[in-house]
Amino acid sequence: MTYKPDFKLLGVQLTDSIDAVRRTGVETVEFGPGHATLRMPLAGNVNHVNMMYAGSLFSLAELPGGAVVLGVFDPAVYFPVVIELTIQYKKPAMTDITVKVSLSDAEIARISAEL
Repeated sequence: MTYKPDFKLLGVQLTDSIDAVRRTGVETVEFGPGHATLRMPLAGNVNHVNMMYAGSLFSLAELPGGAVVLGVFDPAVYFPVVIELTIQYKKPAMTDITVKVSLSDAEIARISAEL
C-alpha cells in the first residue's frame, strides 16, 4: 500500500498538536510532498529588546524538518525525532518570519534507500 498523506490535515496537526508551537501563532503556508513553508508572526514572539525571541526562531527552524519527513514517509512505519540541531543566528528578526524547507527527489530516494 502506498502512503498518501492528507496534507491539509498534516498542516493543521503540524501547527496545532504541540502546545508550545501553537502558542507561537505559526501557520502552515504551503505543504506538499517533500516541502513545507511556515510563517511565524513577530507578535507574541518578541523578546526583551523588541526582536523575535531566539527560542521562537529555533522552533520555526526545527518544525518543518519533521513536516517534510511526514509528507513523504508513512509515520506508521517511520517517525521523525530530532537527535541534533544547531542554529547560527545571523541578524535580528524584526518582522514576521517565513521558513521554506524541501527535500529533493534525489534526497528522498537516498533516505528511502537507507531506511
